[in-house]
Amino acid sequence: MKKVTLFSLSLLLLAACSSDNEPQSGTNTTDPVEIKLNAGIQSVNVISRAPINNDFSADFSTNFIALPKGTSSYPADYTGLTALSATVAGASGHAITFTPSIYYQANGSSTKLIGWYPNTGTFNAANAAVTFDADIMDGETDLMMTPQQEGDKESTFSAFNFSHLLTQIRVSAIADNATSVSGWGDISSITVLNKKQDCVLTLPGTTLTAPQSATVAFGGTSTANLPLVSKNWSTDLAISTVSLSTSSQPCGYALFAPQTYSTAGTGVKLEVVTSVGGTRTVEIPQTLDAGTAYAITLTFSQAGITPTATVSTWNTGTSVDVPVQ
Repeated sequence: MKKVTLFSLSLLLLAACSSDNEPQSGTNTTDPVEIKLNAGIQSVNVISRAPINNDFSADFSTNFIALPKGTSSYPADYTGLTALSATVAGASGHAITFTPSIYYQANGSSTKLIGWYPNTGTFNAANAAVTFDADIMDGETDLMMTPQQEGDKESTFSAFNFSHLLTQIRVSAIADNATSVSGWGDISSITVLNKKQDCVLTLPGTTLTAPQSATVAFGGTSTANLPLVSKNWSTDLAISTVSLSTSSQPCGYALFAPQTYSTAGTGVKLEVVTSVGGTRTVEIPQTLDAGTAYAITLTFSQAGITPTATVSTWNTGTSVDVPVQ
């Protein structure tokens, strides 16, 4: 997969337990101790350009910010800091490699670390923020963040957890009978309306006691639409044509900002274009939470298209049936 997956993803970064990451008896206490981490996935999936599963085997790139403590306190802001490049190995053990290597402070002072995925976000030290523009939020790329942790060469970092910040829908279509198949024809396209948004992660205050989390804000009311990713969420194979049938047919998936449903008109809307039945707009009557994948079934009948939803892996969400009318 080119991106991280449609499953709810928590990325577990386990602090290395090897002696390489522990102070060694008989060594000078001022010797530098390299910060070494391992990665695992906590009953979720990681996304590179498609969603990443907990059994991921491909490397992926991420960024961290390391905030070192001064003589007696942490600095007042992130001025002068730059994003650190790190690679999570797909191989067994999922070691995290920083380029260049980073070290605990030799004098024993602590350091705070916080990370995010993907590494295409823009870090602005003055605003203490990481910005992902709308082009990055393309429906296929996952967005994840770790809490901030604090460690030193005596008390090394514990597990890091990458949490999904987006919700995910996986859309299938089915016709209730042969008459509906001929009445609607093939599905030409499905688009998520008004959900191509940018995202800003504001890092926690430098002097706050860890652990802390970033504040997540998605762009205001978006008028840009998000085409469904025309790939099978299980195999990542391209879907060229969706021929409506009385058996369920995969249509594709999309990752986007979570959205709360309260009453009719407040849910996420899908524009469905068919070769015979024309264009219809349907609403998903379901709150779509971050880190949760929803199986959306569009049922085509002579009365219309009815959407329903169920929750799939990532975190499991509620099933949603959406009627198309």
